[in-house]
Amino acid sequence: MQAPQVRCLGPFILVLLSAAAQWGLAGTAAGQTLPTRNQFVWHIYVDPLHGDNTRAMQQNPEPEFNAPNFKRPLDFNQEPKTPKPIGGILQHSPYPFKTLTGSNGAIAYAERFFAATLPQNKLPWISQNSFLKTVDRILIHCRPGLYGPVGGPLNLPAIDPISGLPWNGETWPAVIRSGVSIQGTSGLDTIFDARGMKVAVISVNEPQGGDSESHVNSFIDSVTVRGARAYTDAGQVPPGVPDGAGAGIHICNIRLAGANTPQCAVTISNCFIYDNTVGIAVNCYTTEAPSSYAVPHRPFIVNNTIAWNSTGLWQGVIPTAPGLLPTPRSSILNNIFDSGTPSITPMVSGISGFEGVSEFEVRIQSAAGQFLQPDPATGLPISFNAWEYGGQPSQAYNYINTGLPIAVNWPAVMPPTLPPELSPYRGWTSIVTLGAHSAGCST
Repeated sequence: MQAPQVRCLGPFILVLLSAAAQWGLAGTAAGQTLPTRNQFVWHIYVDPLHGDNTRAMQQNPEPEFNAPNFKRPLDFNQEPKTPKPIGGILQHSPYPFKTLTGSNGAIAYAERFFAATLPQNKLPWISQNSFLKTVDRILIHCRPGLYGPVGGPLNLPAIDPISGLPWNGETWPAVIRSGVSIQGTSGLDTIFDARGMKVAVISVNEPQGGDSESHVNSFIDSVTVRGARAYTDAGQVPPGVPDGAGAGIHICNIRLAGANTPQCAVTISNCFIYDNTVGIAVNCYTTEAPSSYAVPHRPFIVNNTIAWNSTGLWQGVIPTAPGLLPTPRSSILNNIFDSGTPSITPMVSGISGFEGVSEFEVRIQSAAGQFLQPDPATGLPISFNAWEYGGQPSQAYNYINTGLPIAVNWPAVMPPTLPPELSPYRGWTSIVTLGAHSAGCST
């Protein structure tokens, strides 16, 4: 029996695909003109294993106009020594940094974009070679590894005994300004660890002020944040401006003198936040008059596992002042708040899932323009968050909003009382407005 003939159609198919591609390109070129792009995201990379801060700071494109590095962000660059060079707009810092923090870390490099805009001191950064092209946002990509301090007062070892990986030598906190974002590889691979030090790991802070809101285009995504410890003695707490010690993520816009404090609308998503005194802190502190005013920060806290902290989410005002009432307006969707204490030492002891959070911030009234049926047990809109339930209806909130102090620098808070004039601004959390980064309200 003769074996069937096998015909090779590869060249013929390739010819057809090539012809189709040429026809498609010709049709596109003839039918429309692509718009000129003028707004860009600048990409920075951190590799805790193989990065080099000194080399990255010296050889990456230089945003400051008076610096000697001839490469500039958004310059036109093309392949050298090729007959048909491929050109493009430079949008990346190709050399990875070793750390986020420190005088030569990725954040210090990002700060050069801000410094080059003085006296504005904020994004967008405008290209010197083309005043139409701007860097509107900066995205710092954090590759897998252990991000944490080494040595110091706790004499922290340089090598992790469990994984065998080195710590990269961070000096927390990492201060995230408006327009800057952090993108981890995943919550299982990119580990930000305070290693038991009395610091905040991430400080979301726009010191410039002057705008009504900040961090609308900033996010912290797909990282683990752990190991931050609060002060254990009141004498340790520094006076004046709060430093957020003990918070995995501390949201507090401490602005420059003479500028108003903007509302922070950062997005925190897809993170593991555990083993901190406070997982996320929304601090409505301001130094502005009158003393009864506090900043209604409105972060978007979505799709996170916030577990095994003393409290997962704390919302209030530090330092407190007579008549200074917290006014957080967070949108809190699809998170797990677990206040349990695992049998692993030396983890913190759990107190509550969250403190100072109102019903308005955790429940969904509408989605895609359609109102949802309320919870039949309470008559309230449904919450898509999870926390421990007390077992009896009267014990439903035993594990949240306890009104207990968390630490000497994290005092007791209660959920805010919403005055009538604020309800149209905030309202029930709406999935539609949440996705649109608006005020997060449905009236």
